[in-house]
Amino acid sequence: MSDRPAHNAGRRPLPLAVVLLFGPAFFAMGLLVFGVLTGQVPANPGALRVQPAILGLIAFLFCTSGLGLMMARWQPKLAGFLGVIAFCCFVGLFNWIAFGPGDREFTRGKSGGSATPVSELESRLVFGLFAGALDILILYGLYHGLKRRSAAARPRDG
Repeated sequence: MSDRPAHNAGRRPLPLAVVLLFGPAFFAMGLLVFGVLTGQVPANPGALRVQPAILGLIAFLFCTSGLGLMMARWQPKLAGFLGVIAFCCFVGLFNWIAFGPGDREFTRGKSGGSATPVSELESRLVFGLFAGALDILILYGLYHGLKRRSAAARPRDG
């Protein structure tokens, strides 16, 4: 008889080294970004050309990712929930890059180390296609989850 919960049957837990190294590191990075956002960590004002809401989204992405990793071995449901939140933050960033206000400056790197500018329209199109695909993935997951819940809530005819 296994001591693993039934919902986690067949899944191998994350290696402890991953949990202990990357979880706190991601969480600390999120706290650092929150510190910059709130002015607790000094930053060069000219270097940050991003809206405060986006900085908050980045901080939340790192914090939820780190917490999710730290909880993965002991609280897998909570870790999964935090992972969904982190994924939604990630998708939100791609949507902001593709569709958000303001100018974007993109470059394309080459193997020689040189970078050439890329048009904003082309870059936003690439980010928009990827963001759209991720949006569809989230909508499909919501639809599938609601469908499964409604099927489980229906009384069964015997």
